[in-house]
Amino acid sequence: MKPTTELILSSLSHLESDLISPTPNLFTAGGKIPNKLKGYIASFGGSIVQLGIMPTCMAYIANTDKEKLVNALFTLYKNNYDRTNTTDLKKFLIENWQTWSDLQKKQFRNRMAAIAVSFKLALRTFEIDESVNS
Repeated sequence: MKPTTELILSSLSHLESDLISPTPNLFTAGGKIPNKLKGYIASFGGSIVQLGIMPTCMAYIANTDKEKLVNALFTLYKNNYDRTNTTDLKKFLIENWQTWSDLQKKQFRNRMAAIAVSFKLALRTFEIDESVNS
């Protein structure tokens, strides 16, 4: 699935909301995107191809910084595709993965990949803090 205008606009909206939040998750104190976030989003797609969506999400959840990114992507997934009450990605996958058909798993993977590409494009509209690498 390719990123759509709606997904890009949704990603931009999510990032702008995070930026003006009293406690932003993805931005530095100076209102910039940490440089490392670019690397995390870039490796997300490759990881999906190499490992699959379930192991990739679990690996990102296990890392505090990467968890912020995958939670943002899951929020976008929920806003665009799934209106259930589950807001926790790990819980969502544990509850659904075993009951999903191969087609549903592939659909989730494709949607998350499209969201990741849209999110990466939206990130480019914000200033990057090159000094924050750790």
